[in-house]
Amino acid sequence: DAPALPSDLPPGCLLRIGPNGASKEDGFLDGDGMIHCITLPPSDSTENKQPMYTATYVQTNGRVLEEEMAKVSAAAQEGGVAVEPVKFKGTLGAAPNGWPMLKNLVENGLNFQTLRCQKDTCNTAMALSGKRILALMEQSRPSEISVSKDGSIETLGSMLTLDGVVTDAPITGGNFGAHGRTDATTGERVHVSYNSNEKPFVRVDAFDDNWALKSSWGVDVPAPIMVHDCAMSSKYVIICDFPLTIRPKRFIQNQFPVEYEPDHGARIGLSPREGNGNGNGDGITSDESSRE
Repeated sequence: DAPALPSDLPPGCLLRIGPNGASKEDGFLDGDGMIHCITLPPSDSTENKQPMYTATYVQTNGRVLEEEMAKVSAAAQEGGVAVEPVKFKGTLGAAPNGWPMLKNLVENGLNFQTLRCQKDTCNTAMALSGKRILALMEQSRPSEISVSKDGSIETLGSMLTLDGVVTDAPITGGNFGAHGRTDATTGERVHVSYNSNEKPFVRVDAFDDNWALKSSWGVDVPAPIMVHDCAMSSKYVIICDFPLTIRPKRFIQNQFPVEYEPDHGARIGLSPREGNGNGNGDGITSDESSRE
């Protein structure tokens, strides 16, 4: 028999997410989100006393569409017609070239008859608010999952708008920052998102328990930028306006749309957490471009 777990080891589920299953033609980061779960049972459990491991794909909107297309292909093959199953093509595997990325996006749109031509892989991170867990990717709407005591994972919904704050957008279907922060004192959850379609290019969303939207406001920055992470204090959301810009026109020039643009400079912005519910975007910025 396997040795017993230490009696003071807290029971629960440890979750990790990452991309999985991408084809050789796609990039590793184009893979669908797979959640790995290690479950440590309570010491007084009568059903199972050993750790358990499960691995489950997030059932995103893109995966559902692919499964529907697979059923169509299977039905056609039963009728004697050879039809290859259609899947979303990735974009990151083509980097740093823009034309193959653009080609794959156009083909996705035509194959699935949608303007949301980038798959919502939800493969980047997970976030907890109250009792609700979201699977996230910066260039798509989030999905919600649940975890059972035995480690089984179920996708409860995809393409969530979170009280309407994640609005529809071409190509991605919407944008929501994958790396938010939780106020340890109040439990408030803050996420910083970005887009390259229209101003303001940066958006801050604040949530109470269970992803109930508390406030949302835009932050003006000079150019569309990739905001990978954020931070927060008791009074401010700290926003990094760094020179990693997003220029869709680079597609046409066969370049990756996200590139280092030193002339943009670097700034650190402090956006007040209170009083921004009307989207005024007031803040304090510090120019870091000349600092060592």
